[in-house]
Amino acid sequence: MTQRVGKWERTVYSSEVSVVRGTPQGGVLSPSLLVGGVCDMLLYVLIGFTVNYADDTSSLISAADYEQLYQNARLSADMLQHFCEANFLVLNASKSVLVQFRGRKQNEYPQINLAGQIIPCAEQAKFLGLHVRQDIASGMTKYLGMQQLLQINSNDVRKLVEKKVLARVRKNRSEFVEVIQEKNLAFGALDLASVDLVEFPLMSLEDRKQEWRGKELHGRFLRVLESQNVDKEWSTEWLRTSGIFGETEGFILSIQDEVISTRGYQRHVMHQDVSDRCRLCRVQNESIQHVCGGCSVLAPREYLERHNNVAKVVHQALAKNLKLQEEEQPYYRCKPPQVMEAGAGGVRLLWDSEMVTDRAVEANRPDIVFIDQRKKEGLIIDIAVPLDANVERTVVEKKRKYQPLAVDLKEIYNLRKISVVPVVISTNGVVLKEWKKLMETLPLTTNHLKLMQKAAVLGTANIVRKTLAL
Repeated sequence: MTQRVGKWERTVYSSEVSVVRGTPQGGVLSPSLLVGGVCDMLLYVLIGFTVNYADDTSSLISAADYEQLYQNARLSADMLQHFCEANFLVLNASKSVLVQFRGRKQNEYPQINLAGQIIPCAEQAKFLGLHVRQDIASGMTKYLGMQQLLQINSNDVRKLVEKKVLARVRKNRSEFVEVIQEKNLAFGALDLASVDLVEFPLMSLEDRKQEWRGKELHGRFLRVLESQNVDKEWSTEWLRTSGIFGETEGFILSIQDEVISTRGYQRHVMHQDVSDRCRLCRVQNESIQHVCGGCSVLAPREYLERHNNVAKVVHQALAKNLKLQEEEQPYYRCKPPQVMEAGAGGVRLLWDSEMVTDRAVEANRPDIVFIDQRKKEGLIIDIAVPLDANVERTVVEKKRKYQPLAVDLKEIYNLRKISVVPVVISTNGVVLKEWKKLMETLPLTTNHLKLMQKAAVLGTANIVRKTLAL
């Protein structure tokens, strides 16, 4: 593959470029030519179990003790480097990572030199879509997807890697791939030409749900989602329409499945020698539910900010509908005025205001109050972002809590009717089946409902990130 000349074309031709070695980036045959050049690597790297997938190479090395393990790892790295040098390949240590499957009390990390650089150590690595953590050897359940939970330990890593590779090979049944499989005799660890390859059955969607549902901890969210009064479609609407970045989306799904590394999770699930007390309040067990909606230290600021962001969507929709403002702003920039009025003694829109009544009323400060003295109508709107399991109870509690205030305001302003409207969405975006009825009571569109849900789940993600970073 030397002494070649190439041209690249878009709207114009490039000048001639001499290709001294290698294959062009983006070339159709480049991946196949690369595989042909590295497929015999496994014959030279004799220590450990090595897997090649395109230009990615992974090695699994084991030993009876740590001293022997470090020695084997260094020898394996040397063999790999010698093979690459002999075949004019370049190793990139900065893109390499070392994950050590170790016991809880083992804190030593080996110094493995690769191409003149020390391979950095990490707690986890991603290979063929599979996240492999350093504590995988404990045999504990790891989160690998919203509807897929697998139990893996150090002895199962090889089988899982083979399963991933074989599944991808079998997806492509082109003639070209079949030729590669036919010629792949003893050159690779998978031995694709073998007639004894085992087919791995794929789980159906219902089987995955059943497995997910059966998890005592990780299945809580699914059990809530399947509750009788929960709107399953709207509770997951943010996944389809919010436009949240993939990384944040995955983080929110991890929160829903309660696989976030809180102190409670570290102690009771990972069995690490740490205190399970909350790092902020120092009183309760630091579970993910406690962080999302039960910490007294987070309540005055972080929980309130999340709550207010949801409330701002409703307030702006009302203000625009009443022609009290022209355009709606992003909720995170909006600063609602405490009082907005249209006409003398006509329409009033109050934000977080204490209502003065003739009789003493305990709950006299709802989030939003709307009074229309011309139509003799009013609304008391209160927003809540509780935990998933508390959504139904919160709706009932809000209606009961503000009913005395509604009676007094009806008399004071001589209204024909006044309604208490609770707007309740959980920390993970769960809503009840009556959620869509808000569009009948309030001047809200489906976009407003989606925006409120997005504000809630993003607020939860930000709270968890900030807390775990302390």
